[in-house]
Amino acid sequence: MDLAAGQVETERLADDFVANAGMHGANYPELGASRGMTHQGVRKRWPHPVTTEAVNPSRW
Repeated sequence: MDLAAGQVETERLADDFVANAGMHGANYPELGASRGMTHQGVRKRWPHPVTTEAVNPSRW
């Protein structure tokens, strides 16, 4: 079963959000709360968005 175009776009935006938030220092519990998921669910779906080093905004 193919996803509807709107659902595909929604999933892409969710992926982008999680990756961006992880790069800026969000942790799995914070990401889970923002997505309405447990942190274990976020960790399973997006195993690599959280880094130990946040992006330094002063570099921009």
